[in-house]
Amino acid sequence: MAEITFEITKELGVISETAKGWTRELNLVSWNDREPKFDIRDWSPDHTRMSKGISLTEEEMEKLVELFNLRDEEDVMEEAASASAAPEEKPKAAKSAAKTEKSAKAPAKTAAKKPAAKTTKTAAKTAKTAAKTTKKK
Repeated sequence: MAEITFEITKELGVISETAKGWTRELNLVSWNDREPKFDIRDWSPDHTRMSKGISLTEEEMEKLVELFNLRDEEDVMEEAASASAAPEEKPKAAKSAAKTEKSAKAPAKTAAKKPAAKTTKTAAKTAKTAAKTTKKK
């Protein structure tokens, strides 16, 4: 197996640190004398050993930052609050408003995740199952 070489061309920052002194860092790293990439991984205190990590091109890092910035802080906080609260504690009006607000945003998120054809098939299966259940009664 060929030897892998690396050079940390710029240390951008420490994300976290373990009790044993290893640090999760964001750096610009040149692997095998290639163009430096953004790199996130854990490093030993003397930077001689490393864990598995991820390397991103400039474009990939820009997309990651864009996706991170697009997240809706209110939805994240609302989901956390509703997960910890009992269903009875949340008033119906608040549930309805939250549901309406989520459904207004849902088409954009759903379109990105599922192809339209698959969504249509799922809806057709649901309707078919409902029809069978109605006939049995």
